[in-house]
Amino acid sequence: MIKSHKKSVYGSGVFLALLLAAAPSQAQVRALADDVLVHLQAAEKSRELKAAQQLDTLKSELGLDVRTEFKPIKTITDSFGQSHTRFQQHYAGLKVWGGEIITHLDAEEKHAAPTNALEKNISLDPAPTLSAEDALAIAAAQLGVKGPYAYQPKLELLIFPIIVKTPTVDSKNGQLDATQVRRDVLRHALAYHVHVELHNADDGAQAVDFMIDAHDGAILKQWNSLQTAHVVASGARSQYSGTVSLNTNSANGGYELRDMQRGTGGSYGNNVVLRYVTATPAIGDIFTDPTNTWGDGQNYLPGSSTTSDTYQTAAVDVAYGIGATWDFYKKIFNRNGIDGTGKATFAVVHDPQLKSGGVNASWSDACFCMRFGDGDSSGYYKNLTSLDLVGHEMAHGLTGSTAQLVYMDESGGLNEATSDILGTALEFYVRGGGLAAGSYGIPASGGNWSIGEGVMQTLTRYMDKPSRDGVSYDAWSLALGEKDVHYSSGPMNRAFYFMSKGATTSGDTSSSYLPGGMSGIGIDRAARIWYRAVAVYLTATSDYVAARQAAIVAAKELYGAGSAEEIAVWNAFRAINVGPAWNAQACGRLDAGRELAAGESVKSCNGQYTLIMQGDGNLVLYRGGNVPVWNAQTYGNPGAYSIFQDDGNLVVYQSASRTPLWNASTYHSPGAQLAIRDDGNMIITSPNGLPVWFVTAPAGIGPVQAASGSNTAFGSADVVQAGAAGVRGAVDVTASQYFRLSVAPGKTVTADFVGGWIPKRGSDFTLTVFNSANAQLSSATSSYHATRLLQSYTNNTGAAQDIVLQVYRNWNSIAPFYGPVPYTIAIK
Repeated sequence: MIKSHKKSVYGSGVFLALLLAAAPSQAQVRALADDVLVHLQAAEKSRELKAAQQLDTLKSELGLDVRTEFKPIKTITDSFGQSHTRFQQHYAGLKVWGGEIITHLDAEEKHAAPTNALEKNISLDPAPTLSAEDALAIAAAQLGVKGPYAYQPKLELLIFPIIVKTPTVDSKNGQLDATQVRRDVLRHALAYHVHVELHNADDGAQAVDFMIDAHDGAILKQWNSLQTAHVVASGARSQYSGTVSLNTNSANGGYELRDMQRGTGGSYGNNVVLRYVTATPAIGDIFTDPTNTWGDGQNYLPGSSTTSDTYQTAAVDVAYGIGATWDFYKKIFNRNGIDGTGKATFAVVHDPQLKSGGVNASWSDACFCMRFGDGDSSGYYKNLTSLDLVGHEMAHGLTGSTAQLVYMDESGGLNEATSDILGTALEFYVRGGGLAAGSYGIPASGGNWSIGEGVMQTLTRYMDKPSRDGVSYDAWSLALGEKDVHYSSGPMNRAFYFMSKGATTSGDTSSSYLPGGMSGIGIDRAARIWYRAVAVYLTATSDYVAARQAAIVAAKELYGAGSAEEIAVWNAFRAINVGPAWNAQACGRLDAGRELAAGESVKSCNGQYTLIMQGDGNLVLYRGGNVPVWNAQTYGNPGAYSIFQDDGNLVVYQSASRTPLWNASTYHSPGAQLAIRDDGNMIITSPNGLPVWFVTAPAGIGPVQAASGSNTAFGSADVVQAGAAGVRGAVDVTASQYFRLSVAPGKTVTADFVGGWIPKRGSDFTLTVFNSANAQLSSATSSYHATRLLQSYTNNTGAAQDIVLQVYRNWNSIAPFYGPVPYTIAIK
């Protein structure tokens, strides 16, 4: 029976949550020689097939039945020779929303632990009651569609998990950390995913997605998916970047804004910039100039002349931004354009961005293109074509070609933050001289930490302290997923700032979650870490916890375990209330949430004993470095890793499938501590002080008495033996267990109760104290995520008195959890 914020397993075998990421590498990965890399890239298809075959063999270990299939989405082979293949989960022939797994095959064709975001325990009727046409009609009615669709609506029948996020600790007296929330799947629904895009005078510019129940037509989810941002021409004059050089094309006796050196295929064969004529762009709309002199550097006001040099200026900014971003991706990330294959994009400028007054810029996956508005006629909002905004919109395309982060909930905030991060990194690269020098690094100066500066009189967003705009969040909270993605991006933007620049101990660049501050690693390394996290490890529905884990893995692979870069990632996420700060593993203990990958270890404070995760998959406690004292007997599982979970359980997991190989069965003690003592004993101690697991029974502590099982009524209460340190048992819903103990005159006894976490708000514990006549003296009830209770009794009489403790599991009619849940009570 294993349970944690990462994986919840009870005796029934039902998985109640799955927030898994790849086990961290322990060492820095080295780039390969070009000829070796070319050979591996050429073999991507065969390597993808090997990955698929490996997944098929792991279905049972992954907890999946024969109706589950994996369909490859995309494979990329990085500079280390690692091939990363994204697979979409299908069940009974239907796509499973958010169900993904990413395999990682190294240059020697060894399988690393996959990034696992699969859905389990799916049970539904795959035959819909409603038709796709019915679903589209429901969506259209909800939007009140009046005009034509910009593109043919997309409809797909799929399986949609209904999710609830459940806190696992009591946050009444403190801030809830993102890692203290569990993802529970209430049910899987058969649904139509409907995506519509509108771009007309009646409906405005909209891109909206729906999840519509395929049986009763209920709208399960709705969200806005328009991804927004609020020959060489050597003398082109831009508004935001001064005089710049552009790649143009000689055509029809003049020149057009077509970059013949960047981008192929797509809608127009190369990267091009078009003027807005109608909602549907055409080849004739590409900007042209008879003399190859472009723009005048001035802001264009809506309604002004469309034949002036000022009208061209916005096109100059966008063309320059596209080319700069293209080169930035290549030099810094070795990436060929937006999608990694060099597919061309196009941009439309002077787009009225209908219903937004022109104050918008957006990316569309449907056309693989961007649209940029002019701002307003007053000039308060200028043309939305600044360098960082162009980079922002192109980064939406990069995200759509990699992690495909869904534009809602926490994943939407991460999507928006990725665009802010890469747009800002682009600005540092260009303004700091990196583009002009053809540099392979991002300069530390030249850019700034605001978004869209110069576009409006007040800045759009601030990365160093997002809340300065009055609406964005500085740190993670449980409410984050319900906010607009431009505001829920704030914590990730701030984490990136902290990674790059560090955090102070006071002022706007400090964090109450990291009062001691931290050191930064520079924007170059921070950008490389985040890019790798997005391109290799994040999935469509990743949240902030998954983002943290992905960034940690990326930092370890790029710069090594325990490096300054890994430490910066840990601390930056702590500073936004996601996970703990870096702890250079204090001697003699393994902290909750800390993993031990192969080769990693913890020593006792006297250095005589070492707990090590061996390369063969065995967790072993050694004396003097070579004498085994204890082991988990999990050898034969190379790549396995161990983790001391937040629920108090020590678990060894198989790396590929995340199957538990061994566990200490201490999942009933959330908040427990694990110590490797100087005497060679290893002990897990509950928050109430009881040793709940050990190698050798600790001296000086009385026994923990087990419930007899017949103590289910007041009259049959177990008698707690003199000298017992406490009792332990397990209770089901609406069941009770009773314990009787004697209290000497003048003495106070305290019952310190700790129960296991109860999933899905399934019920809670009540601890009641009765006197010997069955009269209630006191009582306390836990919440489903805060299961520690304290009850005390003082004997003020002149004779010994018996009291009876009752442990009761309450009924929850909405989502009862059946099955005994264990607990311990320390008698103090």
